[in-house]
Amino acid sequence: PAKGTKKFGGSSYGVWGTTIGLIVGILAPIPFGFLIGPFIGALIGELIFDLNDHKRALKAAVGSFIGFLASSFMKFILCVLYLGLFLWIVWQHKSELF
Repeated sequence: PAKGTKKFGGSSYGVWGTTIGLIVGILAPIPFGFLIGPFIGALIGELIFDLNDHKRALKAAVGSFIGFLASSFMKFILCVLYLGLFLWIVWQHKSELF
C-alpha cells in the first residue's frame, strides 16, 4: 500500500500514514481493518501534510487501496505457482509417496 500511495503522488506523510494505518487496521477489532486502515491512514497523513489539498489526499488514499490490491494479487499468483510446483513434484514421486 505504501508503494501505491507514493506512485499516486503521495508525500512521505501519506506513506507513513499508510504504514501506521495498516498496523492499526490489523490490530483493531473491526471487520476489514486491513483495508480501511491504510486508506484512512494515507488520507489523514496527506491532510496533515496539506490541509487544503483534499483531491491529492484522496488520490493518495486510493493509491494505497490499489497498492494493497496489487500486492494481494501478486501474492495470490505466487501461491498458485508454488501450489502447481508442489503438485507437479508430488505427481512425479507418487509411487514413492503412496
